Amino acid sequence: MYGPLGAGKKTRLNCLLKGLFGPVAEKLRLETLTFQVPSGKKVDINLVCSSYHIELNPSDVGVYDRHIIQDVIKQSASTVQLDPNLHKKFKGILVIHSVIVIMEADRLTKDAQQALRRTMEKYSESCRIILLSESLSPIIDPIQSRCLCVDNPCAKSGVISQMWSKMSKPRNPVL
Repeated sequence: MYGPLGAGKKTRLNCLLKGLFGPVAEKLRLETLTFQVPSGKKVDINLVCSSYHIELNPSDVGVYDRHIIQDVIKQSASTVQLDPNLHKKFKGILVIHSVIVIMEADRLTKDAQQALRRTMEKYSESCRIILLSESLSPIIDPIQSRCLCVDNPCAKSGVISQMWSKMSKPRNPVL
């Protein structure tokens, strides 16, 4: 999903997750994971998680984003929900995939994008990845071709002012 800052990408994502997994998708927790990269350095990344999805921003760790992407996706995709009580149905379809949301995907390094492409292919059976970005142009073509690109434009100012005027009108409930 791509669109300018403040266009509502995160809001649409939250609506999608709530539609897929119900109110439990709104019960979020913050986790910090520590990874040791090949150079020996330890890198921390914050994750926002529910029982069914993980949100991360690998560009926060700079050039180590490649390692973070590979490790988080590998860990998440390899732990499939075995308890059938935790599986959810969406429009009659059983949802058993883990969902990983990568924020600011357009800020990933080219190495991280190549690693993401390979990892997407490897774990496509057990994992679904949602990328949020402001623009598609920095994202390499092989990733774009593997994704459904959803444009999320800003609302027109006229639409916003109409909504505000509707919301600000006094309501006269019948008692």
